[in-house]
Formats: sequence, C-alpha cells, structure tokens
Amino acid sequence: MFKRSLIAGAVLSVSLGAHAVGANISVTGTVTPDACTIALGNNGNVDYGTLTASVVRSYDLWFGTHYTLPNKDIAIEVNCPSATRVGLSVLDNRATTKENGLTRPGIKFGLGLSGTQPIGFYEIQTHSIQIGLTRGGTPNNAGSSLIRDMSGGPWIYQSSDVPSGYLSQLSVTSFSTGTTRTAQLTPITRLSGTLRISTKVSTRAIDGLVGNLSLAGATTIQMVYV
Repeated sequence: MFKRSLIAGAVLSVSLGAHAVGANISVTGTVTPDACTIALGNNGNVDYGTLTASVVRSYDLWFGTHYTLPNKDIAIEVNCPSATRVGLSVLDNRATTKENGLTRPGIKFGLGLSGTQPIGFYEIQTHSIQIGLTRGGTPNNAGSSLIRDMSGGPWIYQSSDVPSGYLSQLSVTSFSTGTTRTAQLTPITRLSGTLRISTKVSTRAIDGLVGNLSLAGATTIQMVYV
C-alpha cells in the first residue's frame, strides 16, 4: 500500500513538471446590413413613344440650344426589413454621348448619338419622397434629400453642382425627414416617391432631320448602404 502511494506520487510529480501544450480558438464572422430592395415603376422604362420633328420643335427652347420634352415620372420604392440608412448612386451608361461644355455635367445623362452628333441629355430628380420609419410602416413622413461626394465627406443639403433633389454621378443621395440644411440622415424601412425625368434634345439633332432619331438613354441606379 505504501509503495503504491509512492509510485502514484512519482507519476503525479512527472505530470506537473511537463510542458503545457496550447490550442487557439479563432472567432470570425461578418455582420451585413439587413437586405433592402429597390424597385422602379414600369421596370425603369421611360418611353416618349413616336414624336414628329415638328412636334419637338414646338416645345420650349432651353437656352436656344435644346428642345424641352415633357417631363416623365416613374415610381421608385425602397423596402428594408429594419430601419437602415440607404442612399442612391447613379451610373450613366451613355456618358460618352453627352455634349461637352454643359453646366452641372454631373446631373446630366447622355441620350445617345445621331451619327456622331450627341442627341441631348436628361436629368433625374427625386420628387414627392415619403419615408416609413418602422417595420411595416406606411411611408407617410415627407423626405428631403442630402448629398455626399462619392469620395466621402459631410452630408449636405445641396451644392453649386447638384441642386436639391437631383441625382448626380458625382455624389450619393440619401434622405432625411428633416427639412433644414442641417438635417441628419434618417434610417428608413420604406421609401416611396417618383423620379422625374427632364429631357432636352439638341436643336442640331432635330433641325434638318431626314431619318429617324432614337433616344437611347441608359442609367443604372444603385442602392447603397450609408
């Protein structure tokens, strides 16, 4: 009995003197914003149908260089499963067809070419924006737009290059329930309203027209988390 006790003690002594062996635990993962969705009315298609040159020439002139086509509105809706700060960015897929020398070029989008001649441009302005603040809530809070440069910086009400409400290729547009120039971004669950399309067609493309002229504007609107 005594010997067994010594042996047991010897074994215990060896165990206590051994080097410790460690193993690491790694904790990883990614938390993403709740997925929001964006939808445009009429699948984003703005169709002026068929217009005769004489009808276009009867429209108001814009600085003597462009005919102003009637505005077109399409619906926009954003839905989020929980209150989320979102914004809109835009990419002009016809940017190379835009005329040079236009003022505020960031808010103007190309309409395609007639031969080598730019057809004109259009602008996109948010209109009648309503915001919902709670899950499943009705968008019944008037929304105003705020913009931030694509490279970052503060959110502002408007700038010399981007009038209030206009979508620009140079900035991100988000929304607030505030109405002052110091308003802060508002996390939303739902946004609804319209995008107003203002189209200008070059007088040079219309005057003396002998063949069909096809408007071919194409803009990608992306919803981004801000």
